[in-house]
Amino acid sequence: MRNVERIPKNTMTLITVNIANKLLGFLFIMYIARYLGAGGFGILSFAVAFTGIFRIFTDLWLNTLMIREVAREKSLAGKYLGHITTIKVLLFAIIFGLTAAKIHLLRYPAQTVTVVYLVVLSVLLLAFANMFKSLFRAFEHMEYEAVGGVLWGGLLLLGALWGIHEGFTVIEFSALYVVASATVVGFEELDVSSADRGNLGFVTQESYTCFRDCCNSLGKLLNGLINLLRKEARLWMNYKLRTMNYKP
Repeated sequence: MRNVERIPKNTMTLITVNIANKLLGFLFIMYIARYLGAGGFGILSFAVAFTGIFRIFTDLWLNTLMIREVAREKSLAGKYLGHITTIKVLLFAIIFGLTAAKIHLLRYPAQTVTVVYLVVLSVLLLAFANMFKSLFRAFEHMEYEAVGGVLWGGLLLLGALWGIHEGFTVIEFSALYVVASATVVGFEELDVSSADRGNLGFVTQESYTCFRDCCNSLGKLLNGLINLLRKEARLWMNYKLRTMNYKP
């Protein structure tokens, strides 16, 4: 496709997906705010704002660097993908450590702590999704980014409607962020693989090995996070049971 055709196509794709995401996000917030009320929605909003403090450290302008350099020289895509993945895994460990330390030092309730952990996990997963989006932008394949963006908003909205019907708590609603983020990461990783089979040169064997090792390390980190969430959930349930059995 010639540049004169590709530029308007990619521009309209990004504009359309941004409008769609704004609409889906508005509906998602509207439904869960009305359902959870001031208390539950306040906890979820606090978790989003709290993790937003550390959100900048999930990127450090690495995605912008990859877009610029890979757009200039497509053969560098695999190298940048592998190296940035390594850096992001290290950043994730630091961000999670800082989040855990701060939230425990401030002595928030167990329910709030669990929600914060789930939201920060979704932020870390989305950082991977944004890395893949940067790769798509460098290769001028905005359609992959568009589908991933709409998939994220659509999953959140559908999950919210289902959660309202099933009577979800604020913890279960915060888990929707993790499910949506993990789905988008998996979808975009498959897009990268399919694009590479199309001889676009996205991934080399060296970068794939690096990416696989980093994912294994991230898996161990997530396993530790899941164990911690289980502990926090047990503490919260014990607290609720003691509260229910308390008779003044």
